[in-house]
Amino acid sequence: IAVNPSLRGSHVEFGMASDGRTDTQIIGFDYEALHLRPLSPVHAKTKRVGDDVHISWIRRTRIGGDDWASLDVPLGEESEAYEVDFLDNGTVLLTKQVNISELFITVPELENLYGAPLTDINISIFQISQSFGRGAARETTFTL
Repeated sequence: IAVNPSLRGSHVEFGMASDGRTDTQIIGFDYEALHLRPLSPVHAKTKRVGDDVHISWIRRTRIGGDDWASLDVPLGEESEAYEVDFLDNGTVLLTKQVNISELFITVPELENLYGAPLTDINISIFQISQSFGRGAARETTFTL
């Protein structure tokens, strides 16, 4: 049975007659299209240089990622895009969008965001898919 990805988030039901009988068995499920969800990024790291903070990560792929000879895995999405959430006790304070697997932000910008001098920052990184939306999160805490 093939289900259209645009039905993601829908409850889908199929009616099936069995053994030539006239009765029908209804099978239902909530279709989440998880096979389209981008995997979480890996190897997130940060580097502070003066008042700049450089956050980087490595993307993973759902498609064709078994070629160990290549330097990078295939993108597996329509375009490369990420969202990075800056969190405070689980509350999203800011979301930054980037088209590469790195983000630059300044310490003053972070301190203004959190309202105090920082020792740690909590972030979640998501790869974005046009067909699914946000993928699985890489949640991490960095010490500045």
